[in-house]
Amino acid sequence: MKVYLIIPAYNEQARIINTLKFYEDVFRKNAIKHSIIVVSESTDKTNSIVKDIKRRHGDVSLIYSRRRLGKGGAITKGFQHAISESSSNDIIGFVDADNAVYASEFLRMVNRLKAGKEIAGVIASRYARGGKIIGYLPFSRYISSRLYNLMIRMLFGINYEDTQCGAKVFRSDAIRKILPTLSVVDMSFDINLLYSAKTLGLKVEEIPITYHQVNEGTKLVLHKQVPQMFIATLGFRISRSRLNRLFPSKFKGYIYNAVRKW
Repeated sequence: MKVYLIIPAYNEQARIINTLKFYEDVFRKNAIKHSIIVVSESTDKTNSIVKDIKRRHGDVSLIYSRRRLGKGGAITKGFQHAISESSSNDIIGFVDADNAVYASEFLRMVNRLKAGKEIAGVIASRYARGGKIIGYLPFSRYISSRLYNLMIRMLFGINYEDTQCGAKVFRSDAIRKILPTLSVVDMSFDINLLYSAKTLGLKVEEIPITYHQVNEGTKLVLHKQVPQMFIATLGFRISRSRLNRLFPSKFKGYIYNAVRKW
């Protein structure tokens, strides 16, 4: 069994080296056969840092895109790469580049997936019973996160405490089934992923983790990206309903692109 870890990265020169080092160390200490795939659309030194690490560690690879992919687009590209190399009993997952989810927690998710033969995926949760956030979480981010979670429950019937935590793992066979249904490229990608798993009848388990809040260097602009996420998520729900036929494709594309440019 091999673990494929995808890390989407956009201008992460200050953080990517530590994240890769920590994950490499934990994987090697636990004798985990692995491949770390960094999908980058960076304009800073991120790419050269990853290439340097790749020369020293053959388990690290870089996929570079000149055009902006968005978080979801980057993870989808990583999925495609992993699927092309993986076998049916492998595991494919992703984490954010900021090392907010430590490698030890990610490994715990992998072990839970390996042990649970009936489950297709495991997602990390900051808010499930037993979850913990270390560091300062701005109150505005907490409130927007909880309101977004309520919206997801109402629109999609996805009853998880935390859909947006940046760490998820799936069996490779599950990703093969889900991949053709992925269309969201922005921060609402996780909803597309989990809703597709639900409609395909795949069981995904949520487990509590210790999350290390990272505020320095964050690219989240709350007053812009929160409305974007809400509108994009509503648009995705409409696209998966009977209402979709009421809206011409050009109109939906115009609205979506306008929202992304806010």
